[in-house]
Amino acid sequence: MTGNGPLTVLNVFPHPGGGAERMLDVLEDAQPDVRHERAYLAPSSEPLAAAPAIPRRWPGIVGRALRADVVHAHGDMAAMLVVPLLAGRASAMSTHGLSFLRRATGSRRQVARRGMETVIRTASRTVCTSATEMHELEGIVGPTDTRRLRLVLNGVPVPNLDDGADEAARLRRELGIQDGVVGVFLGGLEPHKDPITAARAARLARERGVPFTLLVAGEGSLADDIAIEGGDAVRVLGFRSDPERLLRAGDVFLMTSQREAVSCALLEAMSFGVAAIASDARGNPEGLGDTGLMVPVGDAEAFAESIVRLARDPEERRRLGAAGRERVLELFTADRLARQMDAVYAEVLAESLTS
Repeated sequence: MTGNGPLTVLNVFPHPGGGAERMLDVLEDAQPDVRHERAYLAPSSEPLAAAPAIPRRWPGIVGRALRADVVHAHGDMAAMLVVPLLAGRASAMSTHGLSFLRRATGSRRQVARRGMETVIRTASRTVCTSATEMHELEGIVGPTDTRRLRLVLNGVPVPNLDDGADEAARLRRELGIQDGVVGVFLGGLEPHKDPITAARAARLARERGVPFTLLVAGEGSLADDIAIEGGDAVRVLGFRSDPERLLRAGDVFLMTSQREAVSCALLEAMSFGVAAIASDARGNPEGLGDTGLMVPVGDAEAFAESIVRLARDPEERRRLGAAGRERVLELFTADRLARQMDAVYAEVLAESLTS
């Protein structure tokens, strides 16, 4: 809280959608005394749309930043672009997987490293959403700047599972699924989420005699390819405003990403007690721990073997699902996320008053 009312935080995103914005959805509900505003540098992730949009939107974003108590940039690329807005005021940057830094190679890698050094030295605090990211950034900056890093793990609301069976049965009837094991994939249908591997694994599991149906919820450029690759084993549902219903109906959750922070989608599946099979991309092991099955990135065969294993062993599914839910309750709740972000905001505000 500020002296004149609720704390106002301007959250700057590269574009609408994605895990960073989902994290803010959770944080917004868990921080009723904070007024979160959103600003987008571009209307979409398409480079041709982003390039001309940023200069047009910049003056409005600057004006909103001047009126906010805290400016909070989300993602490494967005933070690099808005470094002037982070300087000389209470500010923060959240890493959300360090997607630009991690995918950069050659000379672009050096640009990304220098950009992150500048962000860490400019923002009041850099919030690492996984211990892996924090370790990566500690290797980029010196001891003085390392003290500006804070670890704040993603969190999700933990649902009440009472009456879940009735809701699951209703959804299955709506989708015409008579029996068998239901898998769920939630996320953008883009290459770095690798939904093709999930679709291929579902088809391979079906070919081995397992009555498995994968529900794919999301939008993106790979939607048609997923439908072709998965055949009858996959239902491409497009955007869904009710992912919770899908998770209640799911027996298995697939996370095939090539890179992640600690995925909100994975944590949500775990919170619903759904047994998870995840790639070993950075971020996923930290989220899942030993409460699910971990397989190599891009290995459809390994994913299929894991699907078959869990499809044939309902007791193992229940055990892993319960363990995953307990892990979320211990480490990844929305309340814990809110408390830690409250502390970060209080810290940067106090620092701005003394500087």
